[in-house]
Amino acid sequence: MKSYKYINYKTIKHIAILTLNRPEVMNALNREITLEIHEILEQLPSFFPEIRVLIITGSGKGFCSGADLSRMATIGSENRKSNQASNIKRIQELAPAIRNIPQPVISAVNGPAVGAGLSIALASDIRIASDKASFSAIFVKRGLVPDTAASATLNSIAGHSVAAEMALTGNSYDAIWALSKGLISDIVPAKNLIDETVNMAQNIAGNPPLAVRQTKKLLRYSMPDWADIIAEEDDSGDMLYDTKDKKESVQAFLEKRTPNYTGK
Repeated sequence: MKSYKYINYKTIKHIAILTLNRPEVMNALNREITLEIHEILEQLPSFFPEIRVLIITGSGKGFCSGADLSRMATIGSENRKSNQASNIKRIQELAPAIRNIPQPVISAVNGPAVGAGLSIALASDIRIASDKASFSAIFVKRGLVPDTAASATLNSIAGHSVAAEMALTGNSYDAIWALSKGLISDIVPAKNLIDETVNMAQNIAGNPPLAVRQTKKLLRYSMPDWADIIAEEDDSGDMLYDTKDKKESVQAFLEKRTPNYTGK
C-alpha cells in the first residue's frame, strides 16, 4: 500500500494499524485525510485474509477531534450532503465503510474522541481506551445533529438513556465513565495501549479468517442499515448548517469564547 500524507499505515503479521496523523489539530478530519481513510478502507477487502484485523488510532494526544472547524469557518462545510456530488466520499460515509470491510475493526482510543471522531470509534467493532481517553458527542454544541451513523451506533451500544445524555448535552466523559456505560471494552495505561490492542487483534487473527468474517457480519445483521441512518441524519441536519446558531458555534470555538445562541 502506498504512503499517505495524513495517515501512517503499517502491518504486523495479519494486522493493519491505521494511525490518523494530524496531531497539531488532534487529528481533525479535513477533506484530504478523509479521502485517505476511504482509500485504505476500499483496498482492505482485497487484502483479506492476509490482513485479518484493522486497528484505528491517533497520533499525539488525541484520537480524533472530529471535523476540522477551522476549515469549515473559511470554506463552509465539506460534509453537507447538498453541497456534494453523489460520488464524493464524506466523513459520514466512513461508518458504513468500516462496517462493510471483512476485517473486524478495533479502535485504540488514545485521547479525546469527539464528534465524528467518536462516530468512527462507535462504528468499530471493539473499542479499547487509554486512561487519557475521553468521549464527546459534541454535535449539539456545534448546532448540529449526530452524524456518521452515531445516532444509531450510540443507541445500539449504550442504550437510549446514555445516548440521549451524550447527544443532548454534548458533554465530555472520561474513560472510566465510558467503561461503566459499555462504550468501551477496557481501559489500559496510555503507554500500553497499542501493545494491548495488538494483543487482542492477534487473538482474533489467530482464529479461522472466514469464521471471523462471518461472525462480524452476523453481529452487524440486527443493526439498521447505516447508509439509511446517514440519509436520515442528513435530512435532519441539513437545515441547521445555515442557521445563525451554527455559525456562532464555530466562531465562538475559534475565538475561544462562550457562544451566544438565539434559536435562529
